[in-house]
Amino acid sequence: MKSQIDQLLYRIQETTIVHKQLLKKSEDLEKEITDLESETRILDKVVELFKHLLDDLIVDNVKKVEDLVTYGLKVAFPDQDLKFEAQVKRGKGKIGLEFKTIKNGQIVGEVLETFGGSIATIESFLLRLIVIIKLSLRRIIILDESFNAVDSEYSSNVSKLLREMCEKLNFDMLLVTQNRDTLPEFAHHIYKVVADNDQNCAKIAKVK
Repeated sequence: MKSQIDQLLYRIQETTIVHKQLLKKSEDLEKEITDLESETRILDKVVELFKHLLDDLIVDNVKKVEDLVTYGLKVAFPDQDLKFEAQVKRGKGKIGLEFKTIKNGQIVGEVLETFGGSIATIESFLLRLIVIIKLSLRRIIILDESFNAVDSEYSSNVSKLLREMCEKLNFDMLLVTQNRDTLPEFAHHIYKVVADNDQNCAKIAKVK
């Protein structure tokens, strides 16, 4: 009988210890939950703050984007009265940009729908250039037949624009093209691929 009582007392003691341990774990978990809830509230506020800062950054830089793209359009297409506009759109807690191309002082809509490839190609190139600048990426750009959609009559103007962007924004640019009218006047260096009949292969020859 005494042995059974001892065993029972031992189990009661053991259960009490386990109960205390579980209570301690429960208290620790409640504290951890409370801390996490507090951190979540702080993070929510930080996210909201950064969102507003990002929104302000976008709005503050819209004018710079508009000016650069508009300048590029005027260099590439001097015979057309073109202007680039980035309209800030707000809604449902988000901010976005809607790009419009203006001709002769009138907003005429999306560039691809209204003008086709030439103007869209230049705008796309300049916008990508802006992204590279803003993200502080390495300023080396490789373009492979990137201006095929531009009418040949504007090839020289595009070459001038590329030269200006490289010099003003401190970029190095390598352009691969079959269009012989694109770069001769403005490129710093020109290379061409020529056939080597003796070696039955192609080689790179410097032209300028």
